[in-house]
Amino acid sequence: MQSSSTFTSIVITMVGAGLNPEYAIPMIMGANIGTSVTNTLVAMTQAADREEFRRAFAGATVHDMFNWSTVIVMFTLEVSCKCTITCTSCLYSFFFCKRLQQGFYIGFVV
Repeated sequence: MQSSSTFTSIVITMVGAGLNPEYAIPMIMGANIGTSVTNTLVAMTQAADREEFRRAFAGATVHDMFNWSTVIVMFTLEVSCKCTITCTSCLYSFFFCKRLQQGFYIGFVV
């Protein structure tokens, strides 16, 4: 398991235990950027075979650009309009605060 996966799992658990999600979002975005280093290092291990290295490094670069562009777009949206926090609050209210007609919380059913 990658360390970024472990870190993301720990942060999600910390949010469940009471950490403010506004602090967790940048942490998870940072872990996402951290995977860019990991996949580039793995691509470098293919340096012995020129064709394998070319394909591995191309794949790592596509992964990096996807991660970076996603973080740039999401971070810009988060700073400008707090959309991630707003969506998180709405989903939390829907799943854990509303009751079904039978009296069960939706969160327990899901």
